[in-house]
Amino acid sequence: MYKTTAEALQRDFQTNPDELMRKIGGAVIEITGTVDNAGIAEGGALQLSGDSWNVTAWLTPEGAVTARGTKKRARITLRCDRVGTLVAASGRRPAVVEVRDCKPVNSGG
Repeated sequence: MYKTTAEALQRDFQTNPDELMRKIGGAVIEITGTVDNAGIAEGGALQLSGDSWNVTAWLTPEGAVTARGTKKRARITLRCDRVGTLVAASGRRPAVVEVRDCKPVNSGG
């Protein structure tokens, strides 16, 4: 299991995305962060605040049910099966960091 925070995931990605992917490999990712947006894609994802941009955590159907009612600024830990997308920032476009198939481990509600 690869344990991190939304902020640390961003920093590691900005520093060296290839090394980050080697470190994560095929491991399950446990990510802790502060909810910035609890309702994107009709509750199918949470956005966790990072240093520079948000990390999008796409939820499993069960995870979406469990996360229902999660409030903005709540602290949450998610267990995710994989990294979905890592795209470096370019010009005015911020970087994109997504984790997929996530379920809440705990929730600040």
